[in-house]
Amino acid sequence: MLESSCTDIPCAVLLFPFLGPLKLRKVRVSGEGNRKFARRKRVQLLADSIIVFAKRCVRGIDVDREQLTTNVERSLLAVTALDPILGYDRVAQIMAAALRDRVTPRAAAISLGFLNGNEYGRLVDPAALFGGPTPSCDR
Repeated sequence: MLESSCTDIPCAVLLFPFLGPLKLRKVRVSGEGNRKFARRKRVQLLADSIIVFAKRCVRGIDVDREQLTTNVERSLLAVTALDPILGYDRVAQIMAAALRDRVTPRAAAISLGFLNGNEYGRLVDPAALFGGPTPSCDR
């Protein structure tokens, strides 16, 4: 399917960007039938590109749960949930301390004396912040 619908140069450049810079030309299409044909070709190209991307880039990827947990713990975005409780200035202090000292926001909040570990865990719950249980990565 990919070979039959991907025979022109712009298609090859789109699917294989390592061939060089993306150079697309405007092609004037006259007549309603030709426009419909061109639209179908673009949709087919996009569909083929998605299939190739899934086969060569997505399939076989495994979740590194340890790294995922570390990323969630170090996320500065989650600290913004404390804004209504602690106020903007204290939350900014927590974020600045976490970045400066290269620690988690939880450790920064505890070291600054704004919250203890239990309070932080209750107030900054990633599952609750994302509107429900954390989605499973197992498929």
